[in-house]
Amino acid sequence: MPARHRPKPRVNDGPAPAGSISGIKVPPLSPDSIVRAFGPVPSHLYVLGERAGKKENDWGVPFVGSAGQTLREWYDRAKLDLDNFRRWNVCIDYKPDNPKPLGWEIKRDRLEVETDIIRCQPNGSWRLASTPQSGASDVELNSAPYMAASSRYR
Repeated sequence: MPARHRPKPRVNDGPAPAGSISGIKVPPLSPDSIVRAFGPVPSHLYVLGERAGKKENDWGVPFVGSAGQTLREWYDRAKLDLDNFRRWNVCIDYKPDNPKPLGWEIKRDRLEVETDIIRCQPNGSWRLASTPQSGASDVELNSAPYMAASSRYR
């Protein structure tokens, strides 16, 4: 039986060139497409979604569309005000039809999002996901300040 050739292990040659992630060319973000984080700093809770929709892009505030309406209903039931907490998305730009974030987009935005989470010093984070496996109401409360940004999107 012939010997199997194993792939050579990848060697980290240092950081990828500017404008790329691991050597893959990444298109620059248009400043008009970025929906910035919203809410107080510091914040006891950090709400983290996937990507801004059209309404969020139009208003420049995360969670004002249909996901935001559902989230506000949950907060109202808990006698909380959503505007008292910081919120953002793992993918910080808007794209028409609100596609799921791709791995390279999450990697592109990760440092900025994690920096904002750490700056807020939350006691916990809500991660909201709308995936085929989980349905639109998948919500997870994490006790670590930045687990929401790091647990699912690695």
